[in-house]
Amino acid sequence: ISLNELDNLVREFLITIDPSLKWLKIYEQLKEENIIIYSESKLEDKIAWECKNIDGNWYINAPLTGTIRDFKCMIHELVHYITLINDKDQEQSLSLKEYPPILFEIISIEYLRKKGFSEDLVEVLLEEREEWTRNNKFNVLPTLQYLKEFLTTGPITFKKIKQKEDALVKDIIDQIGNDFSKKNTYDKIILACDLQNSAILIAPMSLHDEYPYIIGHYLSEKTLERLKEEPKLLYEVLDITENLKDITPEEVITRLGLSAEEFNLKKKHQYQKK
Repeated sequence: ISLNELDNLVREFLITIDPSLKWLKIYEQLKEENIIIYSESKLEDKIAWECKNIDGNWYINAPLTGTIRDFKCMIHELVHYITLINDKDQEQSLSLKEYPPILFEIISIEYLRKKGFSEDLVEVLLEEREEWTRNNKFNVLPTLQYLKEFLTTGPITFKKIKQKEDALVKDIIDQIGNDFSKKNTYDKIILACDLQNSAILIAPMSLHDEYPYIIGHYLSEKTLERLKEEPKLLYEVLDITENLKDITPEEVITRLGLSAEEFNLKKKHQYQKK
């Protein structure tokens, strides 16, 4: 798609989701003030779509590919910008950082279906979003599992891991018989822990950077389920997006009536910032 076609599609989408035209006016202002930095993207380029801070001001970096992907990327980054309008110091919850951008990205892809774009194209874009989240999970899940164990049961030791693996082997043998065998060697256990330690040392910010995408995608799925039941909740979503710095995950769940047992806070363990 051309830049003009992209612009028209973005305008139409914003009018559809926000009849007050507030978001459309924000988008038009960004164009007028050159806050959207357009460039032509090539395969060898490493420039990414992003909402970035330059000298205290937020800009949208838009490396255009000339494809329909530019549309969903523009919506994602535009929503990021909207969450930051009233959040100059970036006080928004890390858990919610990617929630509105991912949600409206998915809604924008579904909008393409309503516009008559091919089912194959829509499904490819949705699958890409799913695949990126799967990659985020793959990268941080082992670290999260170790962290959860450390916070709930204390330091992770060779003895504890050995006991867990021995118990797992026993359960499997009880289920399928003695044909199954596994050696829980010292080297294997140490290697597994060393790999996770190495991952944290090599990419110390990976958990910080990727966790928001996982939780954001999860909350987006829950929100989309509720929007199918009650479309008018979209106005609550718009308000949450504009005031994200003052919102907690628990408030999102309450205001949108989400079913998210995983987010119920357990009073047994309470941790404070130091």
